[in-house]
Amino acid sequence: MNDGTRTPAAPPGWWLRNRAWLVAAVVLGVLAFYLPWRINQRELDRQRPRTAIRAAMGAGAWSEYEGARWRIVRVRRETARIGAAADYEHPEATLLLVDFEVVPGADIDARRLDQCRGRLVDAGGREWEANLPPKLSTWMLRRGLDGSCGSRVVGGPATAVAGTPFAFTHVYLVPADVPLRGLSADIVFPPFTTRPKMGTFLRFGLPAPRG
Repeated sequence: MNDGTRTPAAPPGWWLRNRAWLVAAVVLGVLAFYLPWRINQRELDRQRPRTAIRAAMGAGAWSEYEGARWRIVRVRRETARIGAAADYEHPEATLLLVDFEVVPGADIDARRLDQCRGRLVDAGGREWEANLPPKLSTWMLRRGLDGSCGSRVVGGPATAVAGTPFAFTHVYLVPADVPLRGLSADIVFPPFTTRPKMGTFLRFGLPAPRG
């Protein structure tokens, strides 16, 4: 017989009563780990170029990077015996000459372009800087080569201007036994200056050299 009385509803459980606090605790816990990690990653990006922007593939293809367009025109290879170009620890070395062109955009000038540096990386992660050791600069001077990305005086003063291709060369002195297959040539700016993300660099797969 129904006398109209109802059984009181059970009070909500502990999880239900505290769900808002639990969600907030989870969010705060995630942030406590993520924010320090993100700050650390940003600081690493300020100190070293770590994020590759892959250059367009194909002969003569242009790639946009840091307000300009870049491409590799050709790669040349020469043998450099010890003492011929620079002091070097290997009995024989290979000179790789990477000829580039850059077309500055309207908002970038030669001073900015001249901040660029070259870097060669093999499949095992070994790196070589362009135009080093210092005696290599003398060798380049004798050959009429200039490694600056925006201005030069070798062969006469010249400065990159917006919309006009500007040629420069990065030369690498590497051990003769370094496999040429799988090499990458990088265009690197000071990592804290790259936009919109710090620490980026432009990476070209190195085409087969001539010579």
